[in-house]
Amino acid sequence: VNECLSLSGLCSGGDCTNTVGSYVCTCSQGFASSLDGTHCL
Repeated sequence: VNECLSLSGLCSGGDCTNTVGSYVCTCSQGFASSLDGTHCL
């Protein structure tokens, strides 16, 4: 399952990258990544 495509609103403030069984966010300038890398703050 590609979480980036199937779940809307992931990585608000950044780009979502699908991984095996999960995803990670690459945050835009001015945003910080959460400790687990799944949200931009």
